[in-house]
Amino acid sequence: FHELDEQGAHDGVWASACLLHVPRDQLAGILGRVHRALKPGGVFYASYKIGDHDGRDSLGRYYNYPTPEWLEATYAAAGEWHPVKSDTSVIKSYDEAPATMLHIVARRPPA
Repeated sequence: FHELDEQGAHDGVWASACLLHVPRDQLAGILGRVHRALKPGGVFYASYKIGDHDGRDSLGRYYNYPTPEWLEATYAAAGEWHPVKSDTSVIKSYDEAPATMLHIVARRPPA
């Protein structure tokens, strides 16, 4: 995502269970890159493991573990988004621990 430099080039961006590994202090910048890369009206999907602070799982993998409120503020800091849908699901992580996933679908506003 650090190499995403296009402007208004994509109808959609799919980020399933990948931005959850981005350090919290870098996420707004990456969300801004996604926002710029979308065409007006473009759709963005991302999923995150919900939590209240960043950290590592039992396998040593980093997760940003955001709260929904923190993500809402971070998305807002990155650009104007129209919310489309958000919901949650419970999964079993690679380390076999249960985790609640937050799924967000947002749209860059039309021109």
